[in-house]
Amino acid sequence: MKANKLVIKIFINIFVLLFLLITAVSSVANAYIASLNAFFGTTSEKAVNVDDEDFDSEYFKSSFVTADGEYADDSLFDYDSRVATQIMSESTVLLWNENKALPLNEGSAVSMFGNSSVNMVYTGSGSGSINVSKAVNMKDALTDNGFKVNNDLWNFYKDGEGSKKAGYGITQAGGGDMSGYVMNVKEVPSSVIKRNSSLVATFANYGDAAIFMFGRSGGEGKDILSKNNPDTIDSNYLQFSKEEIDVLDYMIELKKAGVFKKIVFLINSANAVQMDKICAYKGDIDACLWVGQPGAGGTPGIAKILCGKANPSGRLVDTYCLNNLTSPAMVNMYSQQWTNASSYELGGTQKTSMVYQEGIYVGYKYYETRYEDVVLGRGNTADYKYTDDVAYPFGYGLSYSEYETSDFAVEKNKDGNYDVTVTVTNVGGTAGRHVAQVYLQKPYTDYDRENGVEKSAVELVGYAKTGVLAANGGKETLTITVDHNDFKSYDSNGYKTYIREAGDYYLTVAEDAHNAVNNILEAKSQGGITIDKNAMVGSGNKNFVEKINFDTLDKETYSVSQYTGVKITNQFDFADVNRNSEVGEQKITYLTRNDWKGTFPKEYQKLSLTDEMFAHLAYKRDLSEAKADADEYYKTHDAIKYDQKNGTKLINLRGKDYDDPEWDKLLDNMTWEDQALLCARAYHATESATSIDMPSTVIENGPLGVSVTFSTFSSRGAMGWPSACNRAATFNVKLNELMGKMFGEDLLHTDVNGCLGYGLNMHRTPYGARNFEYYAEDSFLSGETCKYETLGAQSKGAIIQVKHFVANDFDTVRNGTSTWMNEQTMREIYLSPFETEFCEGKALSTMVSTARIGNEWAGGSYNLLTTVLRGEWGFKGYTSSDYTALTRYDNNSYIGIQAGCDTYDAPQFNGENQYGAYKNDKYFQYYLRTSAKRIAWAVLQSNAMNGFTPSTTTVKVLTWWQTALLSVQIAALVISLALVGIFVYITIKEKKLSGGNRA
Repeated sequence: MKANKLVIKIFINIFVLLFLLITAVSSVANAYIASLNAFFGTTSEKAVNVDDEDFDSEYFKSSFVTADGEYADDSLFDYDSRVATQIMSESTVLLWNENKALPLNEGSAVSMFGNSSVNMVYTGSGSGSINVSKAVNMKDALTDNGFKVNNDLWNFYKDGEGSKKAGYGITQAGGGDMSGYVMNVKEVPSSVIKRNSSLVATFANYGDAAIFMFGRSGGEGKDILSKNNPDTIDSNYLQFSKEEIDVLDYMIELKKAGVFKKIVFLINSANAVQMDKICAYKGDIDACLWVGQPGAGGTPGIAKILCGKANPSGRLVDTYCLNNLTSPAMVNMYSQQWTNASSYELGGTQKTSMVYQEGIYVGYKYYETRYEDVVLGRGNTADYKYTDDVAYPFGYGLSYSEYETSDFAVEKNKDGNYDVTVTVTNVGGTAGRHVAQVYLQKPYTDYDRENGVEKSAVELVGYAKTGVLAANGGKETLTITVDHNDFKSYDSNGYKTYIREAGDYYLTVAEDAHNAVNNILEAKSQGGITIDKNAMVGSGNKNFVEKINFDTLDKETYSVSQYTGVKITNQFDFADVNRNSEVGEQKITYLTRNDWKGTFPKEYQKLSLTDEMFAHLAYKRDLSEAKADADEYYKTHDAIKYDQKNGTKLINLRGKDYDDPEWDKLLDNMTWEDQALLCARAYHATESATSIDMPSTVIENGPLGVSVTFSTFSSRGAMGWPSACNRAATFNVKLNELMGKMFGEDLLHTDVNGCLGYGLNMHRTPYGARNFEYYAEDSFLSGETCKYETLGAQSKGAIIQVKHFVANDFDTVRNGTSTWMNEQTMREIYLSPFETEFCEGKALSTMVSTARIGNEWAGGSYNLLTTVLRGEWGFKGYTSSDYTALTRYDNNSYIGIQAGCDTYDAPQFNGENQYGAYKNDKYFQYYLRTSAKRIAWAVLQSNAMNGFTPSTTTVKVLTWWQTALLSVQIAALVISLALVGIFVYITIKEKKLSGGNRA
């Protein structure tokens, strides 16, 4: 009997542990319910249609369906692949092409060198990663386009002595982030190739061209290292490694020996690599192309470029430098701790700061402006040499053909905007596309010098791409409209709003940013302004310049939003050390073109905490502006109502305006519990609200396609798109919009309602971890590309949650880092693309940055999320935090909702643990109701409403996996209790027996 009791005890422990384990698993699973539902294809609510069988409730239809109305997933993937291929062929940038080395002849036999030729950098790492397990590799892409590829060399890198398993190849983290990784290159030395004589012997049979793939990767969690990298020249990850130089020298040796006819160099990187060592090989390298990152379907586009089936028409989205460290942002690229951090008890997200000391001079806006000032002989440019810094300017790109531009004209239209027309003629022997770029120069005045208003020498304000122009005479006239609002500048210190100054403005059509400056310099010279022509690098054409003069300063027209008419004035003085009252005597010297040498950042701008700054870091404040909004509401409304059961459902408001009175009736129907959960938990989702028959949504990563986890809608997976840089490099808004539509189709076919993207932060430097998710170094190009992709995706019912709003242009220690910049920089560089996206692209959502603006968390900034986003820009959708753990921010829940952060990307939050303490707070009730409305508005515009009719009701249901967990949990509990009962019975019986024996 004792043995039986021991066995029972063991089983009791097993089943109690099982019960506790399943209880814990169920708790975690229910916290991540939206993601698990997406993964398993399940739902936690059921939509019941009562009497609307004939109602067409498929508001967003797929264009890829079978004859019987089912989704045609493989047809969609095929079309996706064609679009991805076109993006790559239109984004690939031809940097040089000596002696017309490209295109290669049909049927050429080629040898591909470099570990990255096999292990190509298809995408970056982290939340923006995509499924590339079935990506088209370069060998197959080349073979499919008629090339013969050296199979022995391919296999050498694939699974032989030069392979990943042999320890070679660059670091790629895949679906994880890069925070724990060392960024190694580990290229295969030429000695390993040479010792394999049979491999070397194959080169002569595949000698039409040797193609070297130069790959570099980046990803979430860790910015790329500009120094202290283990195996690259100057310890700079975006520079050659010694082994890469070794292999390239060997290829050149073989070329000189007649083994190879040509060498082609492919730059497989979304980060602008350093070009000094690469350019030194020009001549030995016959042709050089930037190919970026092709995603899962783009490599055929590269092959088509190499064989001439497509003609390069991509343009650089970044300035490619001989020395990347010459960027004025580089010295302040990586965040550092406060100088007196040890004097305060700081949490993990309160210890670091970063100063955007370069101001507006990001990328070409620095290089081209300092260059112009050299030629004009002003601004204390010192001994600056453009040719020491810049290899290829922003907007640069060659073609296999030649184009002539003519008939340049500028006409002011009835809206006050400027129509720039130009005719492009293909005068070469190859059909192709050409890009016309329009740049604007604003006058740099005495007022600017006195008040700290900075002006770039040129800025992109428009562009257009031709269709395919036939060889030897094909032509097209392009009209590009430049908005008169682009003539304004933000005056942080004087008028504290946008102004358009008196003076001469220049519009020019140019090949790239540098050509634009040269055009304007030539026009100035013809107009009597003295320039140093000997200091010019290249030439310009005054015939492609239009001078527009304004004789008075306009401080009124642009002081109100062009979208809402709301007054614009400084909102970010707290982000400017020179205007923040909490920083004490600390000051920053921003870079100015009035004194390049004297203000160029030379060392990291360190800052110290004051007691006032420390208090701000801890979120211990209440927002009087938000309270005033609530007070205004209560002047015309009674107390907040809940669960009124007045019959109004979310679907009833479809097609109605955001300000329609019916919204009040709908919100009166919501329960407090529905509102609270909706505004507490939005981990890759939004929660359902059965009180208004609103479904939950799935909002998944990422900006390059449906994430790795949820990319299984067809036998080949969902499309992983080329990098954001590639899409911008097409300079083709029609193609951007088409890609957006296809992205929206992918979401429909995966039962995903939205995307945690696109990414709209800036390429502040080449070393940004997630530059592959972001478009460019230029605000205008970024905003336009994202706008058209969003219009395309949302036409299919997608919720685009553009990110990260704002000042998330770095990744190392990004959580909570205090970023500092002046208001002109904030508005003209970092907010500008978001403004275009929200006001013209009509994005339905945004993810708020984890960084701070000044010492204010972006998600707790009323000025950012309410005054600017909702006030100036009229945004109606919802905002969400970035991924948030309970310990990441102190006391942020109330302040976030109050400021305008509507919900949290937090799986473990729920309404009660976040907001229960404020349930009877009338101010919080108003904030919560307002945020719930914004989320409901976005959901109503989305494909989540497909299938909903006016008679639809929603009920909560258990999914199969919830049922399975519950069943195991109940079974474990019942068995445990039964075993306990048996144990007790045996114990009692034992006692009775032992008692009888004693008697």
